Amino acid sequence: MGRTIPTYGLILAGNVTIGNQVASLLRHNGWWTHVVYSDREAYQAIHQRNVDIIITDIESQNIGGLAVMIWCKNYHPSIIPYAICKKGQRDIMQLARDFGGCAGYFYLKDKRPMEVDVSQGMAARFVDSQVEEITFQSTG
Repeated sequence: MGRTIPTYGLILAGNVTIGNQVASLLRHNGWWTHVVYSDREAYQAIHQRNVDIIITDIESQNIGGLAVMIWCKNYHPSIIPYAICKKGQRDIMQLARDFGGCAGYFYLKDKRPMEVDVSQGMAARFVDSQVEEITFQSTG
């Protein structure tokens, strides 16, 4: 089911470079964003702000991206979750879909894992589309 364009995106990133890249894509399309670097910061931000979507790094060690995604699905089902990961990481992508309700992926470049690949996945939708044309789907 489609919903109106979200206005606030929370990004849980494993590093500043990736967090800033994803935030820049959203801001370029008129979004408000907040980037955090730990699960604790993500939980606090969700309690303090009206978050529409969360984009979590599900591969970085020690930031709890998958756990935050699952928590949102269970306790804040109106927040639509997306994941940051390398394309082809089938096991973690499946976990994100099955347990976290992941609605899409921001892929990292194969040869440059510190860069978001804007040619595919959700990042490509932000590059190729205007805000009015992007429709987000809730999978839960």
